[in-house]
Amino acid sequence: DKFFDYAVSRSAGGLSPRVKWEHLKDYEFDLPSIDEQRILADKLWAAYRLKESYKKLLTATQEMVKSQFIEMFAACKKHVSLSSLCNVFQDGDWIESKDQSETGIRLIQTGNVGNGIFKDKGEKARYISEETFNRLNCTEIFEGDILVSRLPDPVGRACVMPIGLGKCITAVDCTIIRLGDKILPEYLLWFTRTPDYSMQIKKVLSGTTRLRVSRANLGNIQIPLPGIEQQYEFCKIAHQADKSEYYN
Repeated sequence: DKFFDYAVSRSAGGLSPRVKWEHLKDYEFDLPSIDEQRILADKLWAAYRLKESYKKLLTATQEMVKSQFIEMFAACKKHVSLSSLCNVFQDGDWIESKDQSETGIRLIQTGNVGNGIFKDKGEKARYISEETFNRLNCTEIFEGDILVSRLPDPVGRACVMPIGLGKCITAVDCTIIRLGDKILPEYLLWFTRTPDYSMQIKKVLSGTTRLRVSRANLGNIQIPLPGIEQQYEFCKIAHQADKSEYYN
């Protein structure tokens, strides 16, 4: 943190600040003996191995929950289009670099949309001013809204907007979803992790250098729609199995 703070304090630039080598070369830091370095390195590697083991556990947990989803809903007879389940189903705003500012209203980008989770990346956050928001007639997004990234790979990944970010908008390559009362957000998010969803997305991809899904094709994706009580039952299982990642 000390080194990072030092580098940031000497960086320059607007949208893409950077630090020059000449400003870093005189940075001084504590240099313990080789024996002390070996002890510290062993501890760091142990922490790294623990982290990797935890990631494998999370992956196994995800696969278990996906399997549970398929077991419970593979035979569901009722399927409806995604857009028909939404009170709001629209893309974000076209925001060019010249429209961005250092502070203000947060611009959520495709890089913030993880596969079922929101990736904050606060250090790389982009913003627009209130004046730009009004001039471009931007669409505000709210906590609880679902964002679907229409590119890049994996196309169609989705996350829920978390609390605490303040006023936000999103980029044009993200589709904003505000669901009605027939489907739970957690249920929809887990469906976007299933092979059924991935297969439907792959069938409607377009583009040459960068594959993407259009909003119209995304809206036509067929969602199995069991009763709300069954959805609650599944979501309860998912919460119990995967609390650590769901609340990340």
